Amino acid sequence: MKPGNLVTIYYYNHSSGSKRVFVDTVGLLMAVHGYKAEVLVEGQREMWDISDLKKMEKDKNESR
Repeated sequence: MKPGNLVTIYYYNHSSGSKRVFVDTVGLLMAVHGYKAEVLVEGQREMWDISDLKKMEKDKNESR
């Protein structure tokens, strides 16, 4: 993984009231800081653990 790559992002968003909403999108890898990655997701900068990003990508590829 290196800056400029697109990465798979999915999670349950609990902030939409009482409903759990499944978010399945991609993010732009902006920077790597050790085992953490800075990712631009839907206009927001977020920090993700690189191992989580790799797991999401692997899970997504296996589900196809």
